Amino acid sequence: MSVEQIFINTSLSQRITESDWQNLNTLSKSNLSPEERRMIQRIKHSIRRGWFSILNGEAGPVHNGLGQSI
Repeated sequence: MSVEQIFINTSLSQRITESDWQNLNTLSKSNLSPEERRMIQRIKHSIRRGWFSILNGEAGPVHNGLGQSI
């Protein structure tokens, strides 16, 4: 899935799957356009602030990206 698609899905649902979260962290180390980097930064910021949740598969939210259970 592309960074743009993950950004759209996450923005609409305010949730990101753990696998998409891991993909974003991997992608953030690759050669991306400035727009893609900005999208990843916005998702990470929203998770740190608690606005978005990281989901563990089909279960409920597991943590807020900082290792804190919610």
